Formats: sequence, C-alpha cells, structure tokens
Amino acid sequence: MWGFLNPSGRIQIIPIFDAISDFEDGYAQVIQGNNSNYIDKQGKLFLEFRN
Repeated sequence: MWGFLNPSGRIQIIPIFDAISDFEDGYAQVIQGNNSNYIDKQGKLFLEFRN
C-alpha cells in the first residue's frame, strides 16, 4: 500500500492506495483497486474514474 509523508516524515495521506504518482500542479494520481483518482495534497478526492 502507498501513501504520502509530509516534509517532517509524518503520515500526511494514509497508505491505502495500490499505486501513486508524484504530485504535479498540486495533484497526484492514485489507484485503488480498479479505480483511478486524483487527490490534492490533503488527500481530498479531485477527480474520480471508475472502471
């Protein structure tokens, strides 16, 4: 499982994702099961694509 740490090494976004990308323009693509989504740096869902 993948998530994100803040600059001080604490968990910022809980590791619940099967795959993640780096943040670009404030958003990262995350994959959870068959769903591909984009989240912001607080972990809030931005876009959601269901397969």
